[in-house]
Amino acid sequence: MQNIVTTPNRKSSILNLTLTGGVGILGGLWLIVSPMVFNYNGKASSALQANADNAALLSIVVGVLTIVLSAFCVATETQASLQLYRFVATVTLIGFGLLLMLAPYLFNYNMLRDPMTNMQLTGSAFIIIAGYVFQEVFGQKQTEPSQTTQS
Repeated sequence: MQNIVTTPNRKSSILNLTLTGGVGILGGLWLIVSPMVFNYNGKASSALQANADNAALLSIVVGVLTIVLSAFCVATETQASLQLYRFVATVTLIGFGLLLMLAPYLFNYNMLRDPMTNMQLTGSAFIIIAGYVFQEVFGQKQTEPSQTTQS
């Protein structure tokens, strides 16, 4: 029997998390520009104008907060002392995804096709990406830098 020493591949894990953080930043930018791209306010009838304004505001606010949280997670990935804050930021991003998916129904945007579709697709992407980061960082058991296995 020989001892084989294995080390976790943290370099590729950090690369994956940096890429997903970058995708989170792009998602936040998309939320900021999407009300202008889809012209939320111009397509709504006068009866739905207030809902279109609220959808645009929610999209912009969540977009800005997403950029801030994603940038924070990327910038502090190697600092173990900030792991609790990264945990909170990741859970908040998952919550933003849920908010975006439910907002058309909670705030009566479901009569507005473009905001509803955009928020639901972006929200589901946030849940998938932030969920991946959550399981990648917090779902694994903490192991020693090197483990010894017997074969």
